[in-house]
Amino acid sequence: MRSIILLFFVLILSSCGEVKQSNVESESNREISVANLKEANISSGQLFRIQKFPSEFIEDRAVDIWLPDGYSQDQKYAVLYMHDGQMLFDSTSTWNKQEWQVDEVASKLMKSNKVQEFIVVAPHNISEIRHSDYFPQKPFESLPKKTQDSIFAEAKQNNISFTKLNSD
Repeated sequence: MRSIILLFFVLILSSCGEVKQSNVESESNREISVANLKEANISSGQLFRIQKFPSEFIEDRAVDIWLPDGYSQDQKYAVLYMHDGQMLFDSTSTWNKQEWQVDEVASKLMKSNKVQEFIVVAPHNISEIRHSDYFPQKPFESLPKKTQDSIFAEAKQNNISFTKLNSD
């Protein structure tokens, strides 16, 4: 499952940023370290962080992964991807001391059986280039044609349709 999450993030993040390729070094051989944020002030579940998620196309960024109470590696979970990961779970670590209460709402919905169980994958933004996260088409089109083709080929190889890749 970790490999699937990492692959999907490479695809998503590769189309989100507007960064000159000359400023981003290849990270394909770098080991990804996942830390358990035991000190995080969350109401339920567990929170993990990849401090510098690597990409060949955009700047490294932190990615938080929230797992619900009772999470089992033997079970399949839906995945909810949310931007602005640093704002989602712990108000003590945000710039405005507020959070989006994702762990509280997610747990409540799952406990009441209103939704299937899911995990949350939350890439942090980089404030200086945050706008690119929300307008990925223009940055994607600014990539060299060869890079665009490579992203689509990778998505196709992994059965991610063009429609799904470009949907909201």
